[in-house]
Amino acid sequence: MQLTTLEKRRLRGDLVETYEIVTNKENIDSAQFFGFTDTGHDLKGHTLKLSQSRNISRVRRMFFSQRVVSDWNRLPQ
Repeated sequence: MQLTTLEKRRLRGDLVETYEIVTNKENIDSAQFFGFTDTGHDLKGHTLKLSQSRNISRVRRMFFSQRVVSDWNRLPQ
C-alpha cells in the first residue's frame, strides 16, 4: 500500500512542531526548548540551526527538545 511509516510520520510531526516553535507561530518561548547555534553568518544549511547539548542519560535523549535537533539541523534553508 506504500504508506508512510509511523517513524517518518512522527519525525515529520516533530519537525513541523519545531518550525512552529522556532518561528514563534506557537505561543511558546523557544528558549524553553532550544538554544540557537551562535557561530556567525557562515552556517552550512540554514540560519535557524539549533545547538545540541550533551546528554548523559538515555531518558534525556528522548525528550522532544533533544531528539529533533540533529534532524532539524540537516534540513536545507
